Amino acid sequence: MRLDNQIQRLVKNIFGSAAARFFNLLIVMALIPLTINTLSVADYAFLSMAISLSVLSAYADLGIGLAIVNTLAGESKDSVSEESRKAVSVVWFTLLTIACLALTVTGCLALWVYHFAPIADVPRYQAMLLGSACVFIGLPSGLIQRILFARHRTTEANAWATSGRLLSLFFVWAVVESGAANLPLLVFGVIGVPVIIGWISVLVVFRRNSMKLLVPRFEYYDRTLLKPYLITGLSFLILQVVPYAEVGVNTLLAGSLIGIDIVPSLDVYTRLYTYVPALISIALFPLWPEIANAKAEGNVEWILKITRWAYYLTGTLAFVISLVLLLFGEHLVMVWTRQSLTLPFPVLTGMAVFAVLTCIGIVQSMVLNGAGVIKQQVMLYIAYLFILLTAKITATSSLGLLGMIWSLNACQVLRLFVGGNLLKTSIRLTLSKNVKDNTSFANKSG
Repeated sequence: MRLDNQIQRLVKNIFGSAAARFFNLLIVMALIPLTINTLSVADYAFLSMAISLSVLSAYADLGIGLAIVNTLAGESKDSVSEESRKAVSVVWFTLLTIACLALTVTGCLALWVYHFAPIADVPRYQAMLLGSACVFIGLPSGLIQRILFARHRTTEANAWATSGRLLSLFFVWAVVESGAANLPLLVFGVIGVPVIIGWISVLVVFRRNSMKLLVPRFEYYDRTLLKPYLITGLSFLILQVVPYAEVGVNTLLAGSLIGIDIVPSLDVYTRLYTYVPALISIALFPLWPEIANAKAEGNVEWILKITRWAYYLTGTLAFVISLVLLLFGEHLVMVWTRQSLTLPFPVLTGMAVFAVLTCIGIVQSMVLNGAGVIKQQVMLYIAYLFILLTAKITATSSLGLLGMIWSLNACQVLRLFVGGNLLKTSIRLTLSKNVKDNTSFANKSG
């Protein structure tokens, strides 16, 4: 009976997460025409850069929220150990400290912008800083998402996150319809409104009887736990930063190295093409535990078979969708945004190629995760991030968007090649272990 309940819970969480991600993508798709048709080209460019900067600001949590998931996940929903109470308190007060320090720095930057930035751009730069400030205010509240996830309440965690984005969409729509829309107000609507919902979730969840023992208290703060949580959190952070370094930073680079005018088109087409891997990743996530189970059983032949099929099917599907976007993307963007936005065909081709490479990379990552190749992936990603950012900045400065996109593709190919070698090494080690185990068993039997 317990196993049946676990399977039902797993299926419920998988489908709930898939539905939430798909619904969130629809919300983002609805926000773009609302904002792009309300703001000027320059203001929309700054809104895009504010969102990009806010994503970067979110990494200020150093990944420590994820570091305590395993600690909390090992308990039933009706029990709370002292270790879990300490874990939550350590992370909570650390995030509060980070938030206060980050808000102080943001305030200083706002004063610097007010006194030294060009007068015409002061409101725009301050709107970007407003987005970051909203993120910093919400850092501690994000812990609730990790607690709910760890205690197998993924559906509720998704519901809170989705409700924040839905309310954000309603706020932006109301502001636009009222005719009062401006850049700071829209930045608040897109970034700040979900933060409010995040803090409401803190008040609601921590008031429950089953959660009251997890309410952070300074008496449970154990400084000795901070270092291991930071080390583990930084590993998760590196894995999270990779997608941002690949595409999330593009609007900031384009706005600062090429020009503001190109940012709206780049932002819209980037979102269009990244929907391909975003949706495919939902279907690929269950591959991780299946590979892990096969490795535990020593079934290398099945791992190789399912990996080949995953590469083939994912690559084919991504290629077909990306080709459709390449051929009809301009018309889709016109219908979607009611704006005539375009980019050079070689740039769009590069985006289509990157979408296919990213989908293949997701397959590889899921297989590597299932094979237990985590530490090696982290080391690979550290080197990859350094090479990627160096290549993109250099290529964007000299060749513009064309250099940005195709340098990204070159780095992605390099990452896939090295990741493939890691996978081959892992499979060889598994085969070697199986041979040793079989030899040892035969000797004992003899």
